[in-house]
Amino acid sequence: MKKYRLNNENRQVFLNGLQQYKNQGVSILVDGEKAEAPQWEKVLEEYEDGSFYMGDYIWEDEPALLGEGKHDRQDPPDKLRENPEEYKPCRKLVQIRFDRVYHR
Repeated sequence: MKKYRLNNENRQVFLNGLQQYKNQGVSILVDGEKAEAPQWEKVLEEYEDGSFYMGDYIWEDEPALLGEGKHDRQDPPDKLRENPEEYKPCRKLVQIRFDRVYHR
């Protein structure tokens, strides 16, 4: 029988959250490889050797108009060079990586 770090309800909330990120285009990687929903549960398992999975969130900078809360991806790159003071960097989550780590 597998042991998990979260109870069944909390585990499902976590997995549903990963699915929402995936639906928005965020890649989910487990042990360096793209993973689908059936493989995600292993990041919540308890391991006898004391190892566990740690998540890293990978962000990408994107330009956004100042004063606006969303990205304006329709603007051509030339507009950025014309008025750089009108833009500020904005970060977008592009990937979640889970790698097994060992506590010693």
